[in-house]
Amino acid sequence: MFEKLCRCTPKSAAKWEKTRSKGKSHFVWLYGVLGCGFCMFILSQVFDYICHPDWLGQYLIIDAIIWPIAGYFWGAWMWAINERAYKKYAEQKPTVQL
Repeated sequence: MFEKLCRCTPKSAAKWEKTRSKGKSHFVWLYGVLGCGFCMFILSQVFDYICHPDWLGQYLIIDAIIWPIAGYFWGAWMWAINERAYKKYAEQKPTVQL
């Protein structure tokens, strides 16, 4: 399903090598929890305020729990997808022999 989106090029492989050197935990927390989870938390609060201004803060605690957890799983999933694409690229990459 994600074959075309997850192709690894030499440029993206170099970028992924730099990212993966920091570790899975760093990636998941930075891109998953802070990147995706926090953004979705803010967007859900804005959406709640626009749709129901009198309910301000009603779902604040629920959203503050759900979105970081969802972001964590999203980050872990993205790590797995990128790792799979990188490993597939590394297997197909021709080795240079002198």
